Amino acid sequence: LNGADLPSDHKIWTDAHASGGDVKASITDDTEIPIEIVTFDQAGNDFQIHVKLTTVSSTIATTARLNFANPADTAHAEDATYGSENVWNSDYLGVWHLDEDGNTDVGGYLDSTANDNDGTGVLMTGSSDVDAILGKGQDFTGAGDYIDTGIDDDNKPTGASTMSMWGIGEVSSGGSFTGIGWSGNTSKWGTLLGADDGDRAGFQIVDSGTTPYSAVKTSMSPATDAAWYHYTGVFVPSTSVKLYLDGAEAASNTTSIPATQYTDTDVNFMIGRRGDSSYQWDGIIDEVRISETDLSADWISTEFNNQDSSSTF
Repeated sequence: LNGADLPSDHKIWTDAHASGGDVKASITDDTEIPIEIVTFDQAGNDFQIHVKLTTVSSTIATTARLNFANPADTAHAEDATYGSENVWNSDYLGVWHLDEDGNTDVGGYLDSTANDNDGTGVLMTGSSDVDAILGKGQDFTGAGDYIDTGIDDDNKPTGASTMSMWGIGEVSSGGSFTGIGWSGNTSKWGTLLGADDGDRAGFQIVDSGTTPYSAVKTSMSPATDAAWYHYTGVFVPSTSVKLYLDGAEAASNTTSIPATQYTDTDVNFMIGRRGDSSYQWDGIIDEVRISETDLSADWISTEFNNQDSSSTF
């Protein structure tokens, strides 16, 4: 939910707590649902809020309501039944909204899930945070700045998985699909999602450290560094490696797909570079997510449409 979609005279800008702490979410029958308030700027008439809907119909409108103006209400604890961590189910390994001011604080980039895989910025600065798709994102220079989530290869998905991000940019130099992922050097390759410097978008998994299985979209137009794209990579064990761009399948590889992913990469999950620092993202990244399941095409399309245009979703 995007506060910019509401009129400037909406009562939430005058009657809710300035912090948004009294804002709760429910569905049509007044059943409360989990809510995460990423940002709440009452003076600027803006917020970024995520809620958990168990079902969304393709034919009937699904309504989520925001309730507020209760002076006795305070924000739910993160781990409460309707708190922010329960917006994201247990399949999620990490969700980073990247709305923080650019920083190098330990754990300075918050993971919204109960896993608390908070990222630490390296060479990120006060000018790294910029306007992006959902609120702020992080602008990487391609010159050594990145975010280390601390998720090592022991906690990397071995089976079905989905990774996604918004990005405008590409690898500063080289042919690696680096935006987010786990991957070391030549003998320690791993899972990657992003775009190379040849305007190719791709998603790859590896089964042995040296054998990649990739889904690649060539000749991107507009170029990857000239337009925002929503990148999603899906691994279905023994079946397929798929790349989705802006909610639609863009490439698929179904040839000899392995049953498991290689995990011995010796690197953590990185945002903005490959683990061995050989390839680095030059551009903006927003809204990074990892799920330990192969999300459906309908889910991916719905996620893109909701984030791309929340006012018409």
